[in-house]
Amino acid sequence: MQATELRDLAAVILRRAPEAFLLAGPLLALWGNAPSEIWLSLLAIVFLGLSAYRRDWDWARAGWFRIAVAFWLWLVVTAALSEWPAAALRDALTWIRFPVFAAALSVWLSRSDIRRQWMLGVCVFGTLVLIGVLFIERAANPEAVRLWGTWSQGSKAGWYMLGIGTPVAMWALQQLHAQPASWAWSAGLALAVVVATIATGEVFVSLLLI
Repeated sequence: MQATELRDLAAVILRRAPEAFLLAGPLLALWGNAPSEIWLSLLAIVFLGLSAYRRDWDWARAGWFRIAVAFWLWLVVTAALSEWPAAALRDALTWIRFPVFAAALSVWLSRSDIRRQWMLGVCVFGTLVLIGVLFIERAANPEAVRLWGTWSQGSKAGWYMLGIGTPVAMWALQQLHAQPASWAWSAGLALAVVVATIATGEVFVSLLLI
């Protein structure tokens, strides 16, 4: 391969790397809590940096984001007045990354139909992988009270199904409404998400889903 071709290839990789990182979240979440936390935090930081560089803060004027900021400030104040202010403030101050991350996804995905389709595809794939793991785990241990999925502990399986599986189920139901002939897979996918979420044994997550 010639030097010019290598430079062109490197340019393509560099241009696509941010999009690849953006789409990696649902898969990193299957790996563990740390990779998904790093992914989420980096996206929020990069988004803030780009917003400052471009002086584009329109997203921060959204009503829901202003409410989130007000809630964050309330968390900071109550944390400062708590019995253990140091630990409470650490958690409260970093909470703002969640609404910033939500704003970043909203902005970046709204600007590209292809990007939205790819993100949906990755979410569907991650959901199917976890559903498969949960059903295998249930078959191997039918008396288990709680299922762990791709993790060895914690309630991550239930929250993954709620946070990523729910949008997948909603998309499947939308496809069922738009194309009734797709009932076999669309209704089946939505039902599998509900069953798998309940099967995790997380009562609070199941109630939120319902």
